[in-house]
Amino acid sequence: MWIFIILLKKAIKDEKIYAVGENYSLLFEKMLCQSDAMSCLKDGRGCAASYFNELGKNDYALNDRIYTLISEQFSTVAKAIEEMQKLYGSDMDEMLKKLADPSVRSKTCELIDLAARADKIALELLKETNSKNV
Repeated sequence: MWIFIILLKKAIKDEKIYAVGENYSLLFEKMLCQSDAMSCLKDGRGCAASYFNELGKNDYALNDRIYTLISEQFSTVAKAIEEMQKLYGSDMDEMLKKLADPSVRSKTCELIDLAARADKIALELLKETNSKNV
């Protein structure tokens, strides 16, 4: 999934995509995609964090510490996306203006980098649990 995050960052950084002038219908389309991506990532990684946190509490867990570490990384992703959502707010007109603002998109890219790093670490930890279960 971190590849998806990197592609999202690439799109956010592409200034010519957002040079739409007063054409809010184009920005609206892009904001819907951005909003959907943020919602899916936050919800998915938040649920994954909860799942691995609970898994780490069970006696049958092979290595409860690794599950806690995975949970922490997924939680970092969810929190980064939540911060991203706060950047844009909830009023659609304001969201569109913020999406057109290069400084907001730059901060979005920083949060994407944070989320991507944490997601990558979680993936590597998951691979470790898989090799121990074989």
